Amino acid sequence: MKKLFVFSLCLALFTSAIAAAVEPIGSLGEGFLQQAHFLPDGTILRVMADRIEIVNPDGNEIIDKFAEGLNWGRVTLSPDGAWLAIITDLDGTRGTFIEIWEIATRKLIRRLEPRLDSVRLVAFSSAAPLLAVTYRDQIELWNWKDNDYRGEMTGERRPSNNCYSYSDDWGSGSHCSGPAGVLSLTFSPDGNFLAVGSQRPDAEIWDVFTGKLVGHLEGHVDWVTHVAYSPDGRYITTARPRSTQVYLWNAQTRQLIQTLPNGDEGVIEKLLFSADSQRLYVATRTRNWLVDPNGRNDYVRVFDVHTGVQLNEFGDELFILEDFSLSPDEKIALFRYYMSEVVLWDIKHSHRLAFWADYLSGYDWTLSPDGHSLVMVNGAVMKIWDVPSRSLRKVIVPHNRTFRELAISPDSQTIAIGQDPWIELRDIHTGEVTAQLDQSGHTVITFSQTGQRIATERLIFDVNNPDTRQVLELRGDYWSYSYIAFSVGDAYLAASNKKANLIHLWEQQDGKYVYQYALHSPVEGVPTFIPSPDSVPILAVVNSKRVAVWELREQPQRLLMLDLDAGWPIHFSGDGRYLFANSGEGLQIWD
Repeated sequence: MKKLFVFSLCLALFTSAIAAAVEPIGSLGEGFLQQAHFLPDGTILRVMADRIEIVNPDGNEIIDKFAEGLNWGRVTLSPDGAWLAIITDLDGTRGTFIEIWEIATRKLIRRLEPRLDSVRLVAFSSAAPLLAVTYRDQIELWNWKDNDYRGEMTGERRPSNNCYSYSDDWGSGSHCSGPAGVLSLTFSPDGNFLAVGSQRPDAEIWDVFTGKLVGHLEGHVDWVTHVAYSPDGRYITTARPRSTQVYLWNAQTRQLIQTLPNGDEGVIEKLLFSADSQRLYVATRTRNWLVDPNGRNDYVRVFDVHTGVQLNEFGDELFILEDFSLSPDEKIALFRYYMSEVVLWDIKHSHRLAFWADYLSGYDWTLSPDGHSLVMVNGAVMKIWDVPSRSLRKVIVPHNRTFRELAISPDSQTIAIGQDPWIELRDIHTGEVTAQLDQSGHTVITFSQTGQRIATERLIFDVNNPDTRQVLELRGDYWSYSYIAFSVGDAYLAASNKKANLIHLWEQQDGKYVYQYALHSPVEGVPTFIPSPDSVPILAVVNSKRVAVWELREQPQRLLMLDLDAGWPIHFSGDGRYLFANSGEGLQIWD
């Protein structure tokens, strides 16, 4: 074994001249869409990761851009749609600032520096240039036009709880979330009161002029995650976590009027009164992504405020709804979903008017081996991008099921995607389903290096004959295998479990994989086969800190490398001679 050299990427590879020459050659999509709202004139405000856009009502034309290059955590629109508060960190060291922008002129009006350690939420008053600013349990008031600190809200508050209990069809238990804090806040239309929802079982009512706590909305049971005043000031509505229940209160007497029915599953994402205070719009999201056909609840329901009767229900085929906005005339709804898709919805005729999906977001993405396709997936949608043209090729929405694991074939032509009870094989260019492999409960999908086979944690499928499959024999105390790898030519298969140091090896004989032996690995990690110049299979086991490598002969006696101070990600050269590995010192290259 010979270690050729170790060097730091930043010191040895990237000199200042080279670094200056490393430039992006392009980008995919429009970036990450964080928020989208209708403005009073019917245009739409889109909050991107690095800019804010004003677009025409159908979204086909960008009218203007502003606030470009800022780093923000949240953007809040004033009730009249004239102002924006942007929570931003100017240089990464000075703490959190709030910038007030005038939407009509696209100009920065004021920069506030709150006295809080950070800022999580802000709320505009519609009656005065006041801004409520909160972090954890603290609430400050600012006159944002004069940059005048009005003081901190003070009062003898009821005990908070960083945990809440739940019991529903998905089980029971408790959820905890760090230090107690404010979850929602809103001013009354006359500007006299501030309603606050927090990690307490009752919403709080604060007097804005005295800064004192003056009352509660009692009987909420859990944390108050959402709170909203009706425009006429007569009503307050609230919601709690892991629940579809909507509470409607008399704002003057602070008494509960009624609890509105809102489906059996899901969580409330937004509460919005109509401009005349006659209707309440409730946007709900499916709580559990692994839904069944009857469990989906990504809808907006409309209730008559006086009678509590449900007047309407509407929603698109997408799920994991995250936000909702209404056009000024209440004819068009804007839905924003988890993976940054936006749907404009004709409420009266119940159909899509526009669909924007040209945004990058998701928890899993894979680049095809030929580099021509990027597949991005979360539970609710799959997006296939064409890399050479940098365009969105296809958007695929599962029907009442969620997408799960993802793999791309070695020839870059086929996507294997989990969608219980199937693994679907899809053409990477058209997105069309070419075959379905019957396998439920899978958590692993791996193509063999020839592309002729797919392995899950329990089964091996023949891609060309989907009905042909082999049950992978479990060894030891395993109930399934967490990681599976095929060797070049599919001659060998290695499998391991997340919590074990045993790597099991199978050899292909007459089209079947026959068990050979187990390697006792000093490294808990992912098995990876290495190309070998002399046809002797070589197996590496890798985690974030260590790499172990074997030659696989009749018995695993020849240990090439053991306990290397290097870890994931690793890469082997095409001839299998060199190992490129990561370490705290930089990039390592091994012979």
